[in-house]
Amino acid sequence: MPAGRYFRALTVFDLMGNFFPGIVLVTALLVTLSSPPFPSSPGEYLLAGIAALSLGHFV
Repeated sequence: MPAGRYFRALTVFDLMGNFFPGIVLVTALLVTLSSPPFPSSPGEYLLAGIAALSLGHFV
């Protein structure tokens, strides 16, 4: 299982190095939009977290 080996190799530094910039971008988008779509269910919070991690990876 290559995916299992990949996730074991992730460190806290890797996750936070991608997650914090993503949180900043998602927060900036929520602040600048006139009526932002705030998450209301656990699934929406999970998707927002995945989006923040993905955006942070590209930054």
